[in-house]
Amino acid sequence: DFVLLKALRDSLDLLASDAFAPAFANSTNQADYHWGRLHRIEFKHPLGGPFNVPGPGLFGITNLAADLPGVPRHGGYHTVDVANHNARANSVNGFMFSRGAARRFV
Repeated sequence: DFVLLKALRDSLDLLASDAFAPAFANSTNQADYHWGRLHRIEFKHPLGGPFNVPGPGLFGITNLAADLPGVPRHGGYHTVDVANHNARANSVNGFMFSRGAARRFV
């Protein structure tokens, strides 16, 4: 039990630390911890620049914030809405991903 409680305490301390300040502003309030602030997607086009999503181009989709690149997304590890990230992510950009499910059939 103590190992689990220590892991939880360490996780909450990390989320409130400077490493995650761009996403959560050093908040210790768990209600401020929204998954989409960390789990974001970027699509890099081979031609770059105006064709990237998000980007300055035709699509009008912008980054979540100046210091949080990407578009917030739901989904995650082992979900139908595939959006894998590094299982040991420990930074504000460590949970980003660049590909997901192309088609789904029921």
